[in-house]
Amino acid sequence: MKKIFYMFSFVMILSLAFQNISYSAPTDSEMANLRSIFSTSIRPYTYWPVEGTDTNDMSSAFGPRIQYTTGLVDFHRAIDINATKGTPVFNVFNGFLFSIENYTSGGLTVIIKHTLPISARYNEKTIKYFYTYYMHLSSIPNEIQNAAKGTYIPAGSVIGYVGHSGTTTDHLNLELRMGTPYSLEWQTANKTSSYNMGFDPHINPMILYRDVKDNFTLAKSANSNADLVINISTARDYLVLNRVDFRIYDLKGNVVSKQILDYDMRIGYDATSTSKLDTINKSKMYISPICFRSTSSIFETNIVIPAATISAYPSGSYTYQINIQNIYGTWWSTYWK
Repeated sequence: MKKIFYMFSFVMILSLAFQNISYSAPTDSEMANLRSIFSTSIRPYTYWPVEGTDTNDMSSAFGPRIQYTTGLVDFHRAIDINATKGTPVFNVFNGFLFSIENYTSGGLTVIIKHTLPISARYNEKTIKYFYTYYMHLSSIPNEIQNAAKGTYIPAGSVIGYVGHSGTTTDHLNLELRMGTPYSLEWQTANKTSSYNMGFDPHINPMILYRDVKDNFTLAKSANSNADLVINISTARDYLVLNRVDFRIYDLKGNVVSKQILDYDMRIGYDATSTSKLDTINKSKMYISPICFRSTSSIFETNIVIPAATISAYPSGSYTYQINIQNIYGTWWSTYWK
């Protein structure tokens, strides 16, 4: 069992001749408070969930991705950790058994309910709990299988074993859900449930951990359709990209166009159904993911600004600015003319 402690500093490396400027976006107070709770009261006591692995063994990031089983693009509300069948899976933080499920696509799943050390406001609701999902398990220990709902499960306890139930490759799918254990799609179909909070609860599980890698590289180009494409690449274990904020300024410094994508808050995405969440709206800024596997040496993805936006505000007359935020709330900003 491995307890994870991370030190963090961040330097953005540019592979193009952009100018760096400071950038201060309005801070979402709820998310800032939540990050503070995880940083001070949860992260020091978390366990990495798969024995004998670390962040270098992640095989799928949170957010838009290309599925390695189908080749299709979807919005992945989890991280995947590659491991061999039968590898022990640990509970990441002190909690209580919520349920054991066997989903069609998620396979054998253990759900743990965790109490927030401090109640938090989240999407204008007061939340006291978060939930972790451990999916695609091959089996579950008898003491967990036979435990009653609400049984205390200490951090670091073995709660299952890696497998490929519901899928075709051995890995752990780890999810973190805030306030409610159920997706917005489920809540929409079960409006009278006490678990209906009115928001999609998944956030990037990497908020439980702090990675030591801290470098991003950006490169821009135009594709055959004259879309502006900005490639983001980073170390393969630094899967913490969260928000992309693209702005266009006129010569007087006024913002004339602004587009935002935020993975955790689902800004720019429709989470009312899985099919809608997985559908890319190419009329506005969107993420075009690049295939990522357990054998990939780096992680990279593309930000695409459609040609219609660029042609409406041609370079030379306007200044473009790209702002990137990670899940820990740190911002970087770059602009060019």
